[in-house]
Amino acid sequence: MAGGVTVTVYVDDITVSGVTKEEVAEAIVQLEAGAQNAGFTFNQAKTQPPDGRVNSFNIGFGSGAMEVLESRMAEFQIAIHNGNEFQIEGIIGYVDSVNHAQADELADEIP
Repeated sequence: MAGGVTVTVYVDDITVSGVTKEEVAEAIVQLEAGAQNAGFTFNQAKTQPPDGRVNSFNIGFGSGAMEVLESRMAEFQIAIHNGNEFQIEGIIGYVDSVNHAQADELADEIP
């Protein structure tokens, strides 16, 4: 999209980011119009208004910071205690790619 707005798509999740809330809001209007023309609709239960921080892909992010959401971290904590070494390594690696401090916290819980 034009004007420094970025659209990120992962499977069925779409995130729009930009410098100002107004730019993001305008881009969302354009995306919704295009989707409507194509016969698609956005899930209003998952739609979030432009804000300095949003949740998507089980990650909270905004203003240069990212973290795995608490609900997902709770699932990972259970998996750390029940998983094999390969599952644990994969979880720690994924969380570390999002937030090093959270990965360190999980690593401290490895039995």
